Amino acid sequence: RQAKADASMASRGNPVVSFGASPLAAISLAPAAIEEFRRRNSDVVVRCANGPYAKLLAELRAGKLDFIACPVLDSSADNSLVVDAVSSHKSIIVANASHPLRKASSLRELAESKWIANGPIERPDASITAMFQRYGIGVPKIAMYCESFVDALAHVQRSELLSLCPPCLDAIGLSGKIAVIRTVEETPEQSILLMRRRDRVLSREAHTLYEIFTKGARPA
Repeated sequence: RQAKADASMASRGNPVVSFGASPLAAISLAPAAIEEFRRRNSDVVVRCANGPYAKLLAELRAGKLDFIACPVLDSSADNSLVVDAVSSHKSIIVANASHPLRKASSLRELAESKWIANGPIERPDASITAMFQRYGIGVPKIAMYCESFVDALAHVQRSELLSLCPPCLDAIGLSGKIAVIRTVEETPEQSILLMRRRDRVLSREAHTLYEIFTKGARPA
């Protein structure tokens, strides 16, 4: 169905570029990249697929997408893929704006709190667990799992649960509505990578957008 849709648009003189973006990449990287791309290629139809990284990776491998932009687990990159780092960030600990521990200064003060873990289904609590283990605090109390940090933030705002999320509250309109707990301990770092198949040559248009992502798009 996608091939037929692409062929239909191409037959009308509209080249098509298809890429995938995780929620974080879609919010923080894609808008600037697409804006720049469309300034140069106003006649090109851009298709953006969203979703968790496992879904995007499967669609990339199946040839449905030209490339993807998303956080990647260590085991994901292999020789069949070309991988370029685009950005990295320190995660933030978030709570609702009136949480009694919103002014905590140490991760140990949060040891008994309950958390929302977010991330790939295969390893949804990996970042929180690694953070606790790094500082010898034990095992985090996970009360809820969300594939997307956007969902996690929505639940944090209406509960006493904490979560570990990307630093993009401004971009999604939650600055001031969600408290950021700043601890002396460092939070995990996460990278956004661009991935494309090594055995597939990108079209001129897809290569142009890929280059804009690697050189021009940076998170707000």
